[in-house]
Amino acid sequence: MNTLGVQGAWTSAWSAASLAAGGALTLHAVLAAPEYRWAPAHLAHLLCSAATLGLGGACAAAGMALGGARRGQYRAVPAAPAPVSDDPL
Repeated sequence: MNTLGVQGAWTSAWSAASLAAGGALTLHAVLAAPEYRWAPAHLAHLLCSAATLGLGGACAAAGMALGGARRGQYRAVPAAPAPVSDDPL
């Protein structure tokens, strides 16, 4: 595997870990912290939605990290053919 595939896998793994930590901590704060029991319902729903999006993004980033580590995801794009210069249009 080339170096860019490994670098992309590490970047995705770091993103997955960061999103999972942020989502889990937000969800824990909303569900378990006594300070949030007095928060308005719409704020609690907003924070639960944000935590769910963070955890979903963590799953997607983890899938990209695993997929990028398994196969070389970054490959060179083949060069385009040279344009024909005697075309009248």
